[in-house]
Amino acid sequence: MVKILVATLYLALFCVSLGCRSDPHNDPQTMWSYREPGGRVVYVNGWNAIPEHYRTHAERVDLSHVDTNTSLGNAYRDAASSTPAATEARQTDERGPVKQHLPLIVALGTAVLLLVLTPFIGPKVGSERWNRTLLWALPLLLVLGGMADLLQRFSGMVRTAKTKAAGSTQGPNTSPPH
Repeated sequence: MVKILVATLYLALFCVSLGCRSDPHNDPQTMWSYREPGGRVVYVNGWNAIPEHYRTHAERVDLSHVDTNTSLGNAYRDAASSTPAATEARQTDERGPVKQHLPLIVALGTAVLLLVLTPFIGPKVGSERWNRTLLWALPLLLVLGGMADLLQRFSGMVRTAKTKAAGSTQGPNTSPPH
């Protein structure tokens, strides 16, 4: 008895997960149309949105012939990808994350190297002196690395802005004919 109950529960969950619906009128993805007394056709996206007295004459709308504007979307994407800003973004992406954040990575690598070398340098220089050096060197490295990273990003934004400004001021060819 428990096995049958568990099997029924799994079957019900499976049907729900697949989106099985016993009544096609309850499918919220189905479009319906009905005609009002004045002759106006009304489109709705669910059976429950149709007033009760129009449901007898309501029709399911076939959306298979509707244009999804895929070609228009592709044209917009192609036009947007040829702008100077999109070209700059592609070049930035092509550099990869290491080159994008190289100053910060170098600063962090240097800080980690100082920490790893502490057991070897500390006894030779003196532990107290080495600790004082690390207390000012590590924050300085992190601040300088962060500032260099921000400056690199800022210069990229300025370059993009200049490229956009140059592209927008040129516009169509307005030179007088010869």
